[in-house]
Amino acid sequence: MAKNNVTYSTSKTLVNANANLSDNIKFIDISGLETLIKISERTILFKWKSIETILDIIKRKKIHKNSRFICVDNQLEPNERFQLSSNGIKFINIQNFINIDNYKFTNWSVHEKFKVLVVDDKYIEGLEYESTFIQAGIDVKNIHPDIEILETIKHYQPDLLFMVLNIDEIAADEFVKLIRSDSEYLILPIVFLSNKINKEAKQKILDVGADEILFNPIHIHNLTYKLIDRMQKHYFQMLNIKEQSHTSNSIYHTVKDVEHEKLVDFISDGKNNDAATIIWLKINNKQLLQKKFGLSGFKNLCEDFLIQLPMFHVEF
Repeated sequence: MAKNNVTYSTSKTLVNANANLSDNIKFIDISGLETLIKISERTILFKWKSIETILDIIKRKKIHKNSRFICVDNQLEPNERFQLSSNGIKFINIQNFINIDNYKFTNWSVHEKFKVLVVDDKYIEGLEYESTFIQAGIDVKNIHPDIEILETIKHYQPDLLFMVLNIDEIAADEFVKLIRSDSEYLILPIVFLSNKINKEAKQKILDVGADEILFNPIHIHNLTYKLIDRMQKHYFQMLNIKEQSHTSNSIYHTVKDVEHEKLVDFISDGKNNDAATIIWLKINNKQLLQKKFGLSGFKNLCEDFLIQLPMFHVEF
């Protein structure tokens, strides 16, 4: 967050929108913003209606080099999001902002860049995506699927794997299995882009652990922000896990009753639940469960345990 743990907002409504953050947010009239941010690094919140003034200040370089701008508003159009990110401005939906806690906001506000690993057997096509992603403030690495994928992930540490589905469907299925076979990458987001794929093949790829399959035609800006939103959600998941690891006395547990009906549902549904992700990572016999049921997600079991164990302090 900003120096002295204070963030400034050019919107009075944002100052008290989140009870977790309100003590650390001060209002500043936009007319006095330029003077404030020339002196030292600041985090500035603003609503979309102020974008022209904010961009004018940024383009005239009247800011401290480490100042950060965050637009907080209702969902914007992809071209509006692109205008923000291409100028180094972050965006958070107003509903997400209202509910975010101080720990997550502080870490996210200073997070530099998301990293996307593009896997594409038509290298030129991958370069086209790479160019737009870079403009949107994403760090990008573009590779051919023949390259050792796990070794590349280990060294590059991407926030998302983006795979252009020119390779055949069977290869895509095996590709995801390979990545998910490494426990380090159980929840690394994997998104495919395809021109055409039948329903059975799509479900098979999702069942082995892919997060989403998008279809052409899709506008490049719309694609970009689908990936950014997924990376941002994953980033908050990882903060949840990190925070939980510091507060729980016992992190790993063995699930003995692998026949439990709820466990089957848990591993076959809903992997996008933050709390369920924490529960899943707290199980130390994951490989046995994966072998028995397959890896595709979480949901119903999570609801069971959260009733018994609030705040994710899970004991099996």
